[in-house]
Amino acid sequence: MFEVDAIDDPCETWEDWVYAESHRRTALLWFLMSRVVDLKFGITCPVIRGYRTLPLPAPGPLWSARTRGEWEAVRASYRRDAGRHRLRTFGDLIEARRQPPESESGRQLSDWHASCDQLGLLLTLATTMI
Repeated sequence: MFEVDAIDDPCETWEDWVYAESHRRTALLWFLMSRVVDLKFGITCPVIRGYRTLPLPAPGPLWSARTRGEWEAVRASYRRDAGRHRLRTFGDLIEARRQPPESESGRQLSDWHASCDQLGLLLTLATTMI
């Protein structure tokens, strides 16, 4: 399906990353829209198998970068934190929301919320519909 972001891959180019991130975000939007249509209108949308493996969107500042240089600078700061475990999939987000805030998963959730954009916030809301 879609790979989890390659933020840690030093060989990935900005152009390749934007293309892959666009695909990830499109899949996430489709998932969100299918849940809204199902809830709002009672029209059953096709079941999305493996939704827990959908990759989360990249941090907001990476997606907002408008130049290769800006993207590389932001990515470098995230790569410095590569040793820390990050939430990577929608399933990770679901599980982290179920944990106490002081747990490791709770801290990861807090870190993710600090850097996510509007799509990330919508996904957090969607975890309550699962």
